[in-house]
Amino acid sequence: MKRIAWTIILTFLSFFLAGCVVQSPHPFYSEKAVVDPPRLEGEWLPIKDAGKEVSGKGIRPWIFNGGWVGTFDEKGKGSTLGVRYFKVDDALFVD
Repeated sequence: MKRIAWTIILTFLSFFLAGCVVQSPHPFYSEKAVVDPPRLEGEWLPIKDAGKEVSGKGIRPWIFNGGWVGTFDEKGKGSTLGVRYFKVDDALFVD
């Protein structure tokens, strides 16, 4: 009986101590909320990073192009992020 109690306790704790817990099985937005904002496309120069001034440090501009964003750090290392823009009322969000 003691073994069953510990198994139940450990199983219960593993659900709450897991690194990634699904908060909702429902999507954050629906397909009809997805928009394509053309005014965000192009190259954007970073001015501040985590509150620190970075303009003039030679960081390459971020590139916004439809469904992806290309970012760069001070060393020129790049990363590409897949994004979708959606609107809820008048507010624009990115996923």
